[in-house]
Amino acid sequence: MKKSLPFIFLVILLMIIAPLVQAQVSEPPFLSYFPLISKAELDTSSPWVGPVGGPVVSLVSHPGNANIVFAGSWGAGVFKSENGGETWQAKNTGLNNLYINSMAIDPYNGNILYAGTYRDKIYKTTNGGETWFQSSSGIQTGAIVYTITIDPQNADIIFIGTRGENSTGQPPWKGIVYRSTNEGISWSPVLQNISRLGEAIQDWAYDLVVNPKNHNIVFAGMHEAGVYKSVDGGNSWLPSNSGINTDIISVRGLSINPAGSSSDALYMGTWHRDGTYKSTNNAASWSNSPLNVKVYDMDLDKANPNTLYLANFDTNNFMGGIYKTSNATGSWSLVGLGSESIYTVVVNQIQHNQIYAGTFTDGVYKSNDSGANWVQKSQGLFSTNVSGIVTIAGDDKKLIASTSSNGVSLSFDRGVTWQPINSGLGSKATMGLVSDPANPNHLFVLTNNAGLYRCMLPNCVWSASSAGLPTAAIGAYPFAHFLLDDAQKEELVLAGVDDEINLDPKSTVYKLLNQLVFAPSNSDIAYLATEGGGVLRSNNHGSNWVNAGLGGKTVRSVAIDPTNPEVLYAVTGENNLVYYTSNGGINWTTLNVAFGTSGSLSISKANQMQVYAATSQGVYTRIGAGGWAAIGLGGIMVKTIAAHPERNGVLVAGTESGYYFSNDNGATWVRGSADLFNRAIRTIQFDDNNISRTYLGTSTSGSYRFYLP
Repeated sequence: MKKSLPFIFLVILLMIIAPLVQAQVSEPPFLSYFPLISKAELDTSSPWVGPVGGPVVSLVSHPGNANIVFAGSWGAGVFKSENGGETWQAKNTGLNNLYINSMAIDPYNGNILYAGTYRDKIYKTTNGGETWFQSSSGIQTGAIVYTITIDPQNADIIFIGTRGENSTGQPPWKGIVYRSTNEGISWSPVLQNISRLGEAIQDWAYDLVVNPKNHNIVFAGMHEAGVYKSVDGGNSWLPSNSGINTDIISVRGLSINPAGSSSDALYMGTWHRDGTYKSTNNAASWSNSPLNVKVYDMDLDKANPNTLYLANFDTNNFMGGIYKTSNATGSWSLVGLGSESIYTVVVNQIQHNQIYAGTFTDGVYKSNDSGANWVQKSQGLFSTNVSGIVTIAGDDKKLIASTSSNGVSLSFDRGVTWQPINSGLGSKATMGLVSDPANPNHLFVLTNNAGLYRCMLPNCVWSASSAGLPTAAIGAYPFAHFLLDDAQKEELVLAGVDDEINLDPKSTVYKLLNQLVFAPSNSDIAYLATEGGGVLRSNNHGSNWVNAGLGGKTVRSVAIDPTNPEVLYAVTGENNLVYYTSNGGINWTTLNVAFGTSGSLSISKANQMQVYAATSQGVYTRIGAGGWAAIGLGGIMVKTIAAHPERNGVLVAGTESGYYFSNDNGATWVRGSADLFNRAIRTIQFDDNNISRTYLGTSTSGSYRFYLP
């Protein structure tokens, strides 16, 4: 009996620990990294949390299912709705480029779609967007695909309009129209070397359309050269511009009557405010309908071909809207969304009263009454450029985010749904969002040309807090330059948008504000990093501002010593330079650091002696008055860095392609979720209610939530 006791104890011990072992093994591996979080606290919803909206450049509706719609976004890939736009889901598996410039859907098989990208040619799906693969054999390197059209009589035949890569940034632009006769397996050039008046531009096509009654007739709407026409299926082309008012005509939209129509009417929408044109003889001649808008896209109701819709992409005074004609361009009228710049408009050809519009800032809008009324339909469509994120201590569900073109939005359910809070805000183009350390419900938002604003939750009516802020010359900060990434800036310049962007000359224009930081040891004191205005300081909680040095410089980021509000660092984007002051900006010292450029600094209350810099050569740090040293991610362009305020040595670094984190003060780094590969991280926010929950604001895809180990 005595010999059996150890065995009995062993059995009992195994009975006790076995369920624990089994439970530990059955848990997802990552749970072992969260000793401070219960299972109940972990989010089970999507890690993508918005806000909703952002630029949608292309829309297509399913040919056989009225509820299915696809949206191509600028930087967040393809989204799909299966309930008429009520909710959207990203469908990006296999897409290596998320800048979607154009889309087309097979008229006979709605599971087959093509997506044209910005500088990565064309992708195809055969399963309704679940997976994509590049289908670009024969297409020029780095091709921008502006338009895709599928032969309505033979879906094996596809035409695309492209512009090629050019390292010099100057003409010729290598504009080429390609044709595929095998569903995109391979492509051959059929129209190229088009120039206006002997110039070397090599013009490109913005839109293409095949005559549904005779598929040998193909039309190409060119960037400058008007319309080109082929009568032999694309083998040869000639200009077809008789009746067009000018020798420079940029064609953004083409629509043609369906096969069942008694008319051969072809419609053209122009970019440079030359109105719309109509031809009834296959472009042998054109008649003009004047309209002072910038047409980006147009679509025709095939059930009633006299009804057309066009998208007005007009950033001058930020006006645009959807225009409609019910008499075949005899007259046009604005039917909605006049304050929105519109990229694309699509008629649901199964339910013809349903119209979808893709906008520059707010995602998708839908009309169920042929354009009379419009409702935003962007739930789950996250294509926003997030400039700031705020969590509220004591309120685990509340999340506030600022965006570069949509203003500020509030979520009461940790990012599942959002509502705008822009009442009183002088500009929806924001550069950052900060909560008051003395009262987290007191918010400050930085705008790109209207100064600083503040509001108090829950009502949040914004009021200006810009006394003492430096002003800028009218026109110095045009709208597009701060809302878009480099690719889109370039595209808008090429399209001719920037030549008409103006600011209201009656308003005061403030210099761009890059960052607002409150002093941890004295929240009455705050500093602003500005574009061309150096550093500004407030001694009264942001009510007014005075100069704090580095005047005339563009200051990208500042970091304040947690124990002394007079000690701070600043970076300007200058090579190998950090600025330092110990007297609140009265005097600055330059610190030479061989790290290239830096645009982000951070100091943690958990480690008050150490400052971190995100640089073009990885992450650098300085301890106390010592020198600077690299602590990892060498050779990687790190855009932003954040040291955890409570966990010593925990760092998160945002790059142009995802994020990295370290738990040992930079000794080792782990690359974060592949969900963010190819997405630039703009801002990092540690949740005030959970020491592991972290939010990342991206420049193209809204915000992303993850948990630090």
